[in-house]
Amino acid sequence: MNLLKKNTKNLIFSSLFLFSSSSVQAETPILDMEMAIIVQSAFNRCMLEEKVLTKEQAITMNRGGAAVTPELFNPVIKIIENGATKSQKEGQDIVIDQLGGCKNYIRTFISTTMKKDSEQMMKLLDKTGFNDDLIGREKSYFDKEQKVVFCKQPIPEFTLNYDSNPSDKEVSTLCSCIWNKFPEGRWERDQMRRIFKGGKPDLQTKAMFGRVGKAMKVCGIYDL
Repeated sequence: MNLLKKNTKNLIFSSLFLFSSSSVQAETPILDMEMAIIVQSAFNRCMLEEKVLTKEQAITMNRGGAAVTPELFNPVIKIIENGATKSQKEGQDIVIDQLGGCKNYIRTFISTTMKKDSEQMMKLLDKTGFNDDLIGREKSYFDKEQKVVFCKQPIPEFTLNYDSNPSDKEVSTLCSCIWNKFPEGRWERDQMRRIFKGGKPDLQTKAMFGRVGKAMKVCGIYDL
């Protein structure tokens, strides 16, 4: 599974490299160049912070763009290599915050600039776990009436002891602990996402529930 994730990230990099070298970038001069540099560098910053690309991949990708629009991509490459200035970082912060953070910024950037290729790119990102925040819940909480825990992460709902009354912080810690017992790329996470989305149980589902049960015990479910 880790190999699959690595291969998927390589596909993402290859797709972005081809895109950055395409004629779409030739349209950039009609924009305010200083703002275009902020927008493009903010995209790179988010791709690095979300660990979608490595620094080396980001530089290589933008070199492809520099062959078409050097006045945009050469300054962006310099930002990747040397870091953004204070004013550049403030500009990045503004455009990223306006879209609700890095993940939404990446989604919006891809959908508005890659156009017909955006759907395929988002599918590749989804395979890496990038969109986990879209399939989970807004927060983890304990429903006192049902005596059921609902996790922010796409973990199946579960009950606690009859006299349990955990705080929101305790529930959040428990859910995070359970989810983190299965690193990205593990089949258990894929199963939990699939079931959360409404998929039908299969042979691996039973095994997944067993492993999740063990993780719950290790994470202190009986201490709440």
